[in-house]
Amino acid sequence: MLNNEDRQFIEQNIKELFESIDSKKSSPMPLETNHDFMTLMCELMGAIDWLFQSACMFSKLNGLNKNQAIITGHLIRIRKLYRGMRIHASKDQLELAIVFHKPIIETVVYMIYLIINESNPESYESFVISSYMEDRELLFFLQEQGKRRELLNIEKRMLESITAALKKDGISEDTLKYWKHKRVDGKTFKQMMEDIDLSNEIDGYSRGYGLYRSASTSIHPNWQHMSRYSLIYKDGRYFPHFDFCSVDIRGVGTISIICLGCLLTYIELIEKWNATHLSTCENDIRLLENFKSAIEILHDFIYELEMAHEETLG
Repeated sequence: MLNNEDRQFIEQNIKELFESIDSKKSSPMPLETNHDFMTLMCELMGAIDWLFQSACMFSKLNGLNKNQAIITGHLIRIRKLYRGMRIHASKDQLELAIVFHKPIIETVVYMIYLIINESNPESYESFVISSYMEDRELLFFLQEQGKRRELLNIEKRMLESITAALKKDGISEDTLKYWKHKRVDGKTFKQMMEDIDLSNEIDGYSRGYGLYRSASTSIHPNWQHMSRYSLIYKDGRYFPHFDFCSVDIRGVGTISIICLGCLLTYIELIEKWNATHLSTCENDIRLLENFKSAIEILHDFIYELEMAHEETLG
């Protein structure tokens, strides 16, 4: 499952992560201001970024079937979005950091929903076809325009790209045209969340829904968002506000806990996918157990950090 170089890389980083958390617990740094909390949180976000990278190493050597690729593709997308959030959080740019909250939570929920429905191929087919809904509108628009005029070269390339992708995925234009649902299994996002077990606190999805709804205001033009972050109200008039607001741990901490829960679920799935190999390789079994322990320890530490931050708010 892993070559020696990757195994040593992961083992060394797990060892350093354990040592770093132990050091922070035995000699805690003063945490009095929001800046103190975010300085530590940004360091921990770097560790989570590394955990994402390492998680994908466990499955890369033997390749993946399509459904496994869909799950792993979700994980990689989350890692990239999380890195974007981390970059802007480290620069203390709240308005840019929170743009990533909604797509991260959406991707996590889609991923876990598909894992729960791993034995149902129709859910995966539904996901793939519903992924083409925006392309469907463009496809039919370009086809209609092509009946009226000569398409531009870029339009021709777009049309060729869509049709090639549909052919690769075995989806006919008729299937796309008459597909009833723009959602996976016809379910709304909230219904998908309700299908996920909310009782496991490391996943943190129940906490994430409130954050998901509040983060929605950061994606599209929104008066509430503008009046809070882009304008100053004084003496009955509005004035421009160009400075970024400060990031605090309440948003990035919750997102981090959600991502750690997602990582733990993925590693458990990796164990299932590689059960035959693991039955004869104690080294990889031990490494996966240590990896899961690293996720859980980091989760608990971030949760404690969030609680400590709450106490400073009064």
